[in-house]
Amino acid sequence: MHTLEWRSVVMDPREIKIFEALEDTRWRWRTVGALARESGMSPEDVRRVLNRYHLLVRRSLYPGPGGEDLYTVQSRYLEEKSPIQKGWDFLSTSSGSTT
Repeated sequence: MHTLEWRSVVMDPREIKIFEALEDTRWRWRTVGALARESGMSPEDVRRVLNRYHLLVRRSLYPGPGGEDLYTVQSRYLEEKSPIQKGWDFLSTSSGSTT
């Protein structure tokens, strides 16, 4: 899975509903609960899908107002970032410290 375009990877109709909900332009970030409601899947199944396609999904560093994790599709997240933010992300995740 080397592409960030979920449409070329996700084939299961139930999983597709999750990614369509993640791409919904009405929201920038989505909770597991919202994804479960829109997909008709249980929250546990939604989490399994998000974990299965972890390269296609971005979890927010900050929780939502209710403390829940927030998610979006990786491609949208990267489109919205400035080149400086992208560079900082790359530097902060590409090499570990040696302390």
